[in-house]
Amino acid sequence: MIKNLIIESYENNLEELSPRRRLHYLVRRYRITGEEKYVPLINSIYKELLPRFKKVLESFSSEEKIVELSKKALANYEHPNLRRARRFLYYQKNPKVMIYGEAILYMFFIKSFGMENSTEISKEYEVAKSYMGENNVSKIFLDKKYWTVNPSECVNIVNFLYFLGVEDERDYLIKLFREYWLNLSPSEPSIWLDKIYALTHSIIGESNYYQNFVNEERFSWAFKYFEKDFDDIIRKVSIDCIGEIGICYKLAGESKSKIVKQIQDLLIKRFDKKLGYIPNDSTPTLAGSEHRNVIATMVLEDFGKLYKGPNLSVIS
Repeated sequence: MIKNLIIESYENNLEELSPRRRLHYLVRRYRITGEEKYVPLINSIYKELLPRFKKVLESFSSEEKIVELSKKALANYEHPNLRRARRFLYYQKNPKVMIYGEAILYMFFIKSFGMENSTEISKEYEVAKSYMGENNVSKIFLDKKYWTVNPSECVNIVNFLYFLGVEDERDYLIKLFREYWLNLSPSEPSIWLDKIYALTHSIIGESNYYQNFVNEERFSWAFKYFEKDFDDIIRKVSIDCIGEIGICYKLAGESKSKIVKQIQDLLIKRFDKKLGYIPNDSTPTLAGSEHRNVIATMVLEDFGKLYKGPNLSVIS
């Protein structure tokens, strides 16, 4: 099976991926399979990334530290395509948003892995969480100037903040996205990507990133759009984006949908036998292609259960 060949290519060469890429791959494989072999690998990467988690979260003890990290993040921000170029223009005027987003992502990792009360990170975690609540940071991410240039991260942040128990703005965000993104006619390919990722991430975010299934009725508006315009969508967006649509159907318990079968066929056609994976169009390396390949394994996997975590606090 193509799925198994992709898994073999990645799991035999994990050292070629950066820690963040490895974590992205391994967490997703764990959450749809529950295979224990992934847990020590995830724990090892967590420990490797922990110093960065601590540094970013600790910065929320003072505005000066946030500003300092923000300046560094802006200086290091690469923008080789139109989507990232639009974000860069926004970040130039709002650099602290980069650190807010990074910190909220790390807090999501920490809580997802059951480590929010660990002696190694609990103090920094609480400092950052208190800051987010006291300063109502969700209003920054719900600013139209932000979510029109980075809708996928906006959805991520809103769902992370809910998961963290800081604030629940999910219904409001869905309202905004239904009104704007659902009705938008993209003028060029990068806007098409933003539109479809806005919709897929709305559904994936509701699952707490593959930790629970979602209510299909809540997102019937998105599924109706996917079905109505599917032929147009697959001509306009990347195979990563198309794959995420397939995942959305599976998260809604619609694995037998004809759209899922069409997407599975598209993924299989893109598989490169010589490479052993589906190459990225612009960066066809194993690392550069990780996103679309882990998505492909999820769409091609017949999973009827999702697994939370993993809980790293029980590991000695």
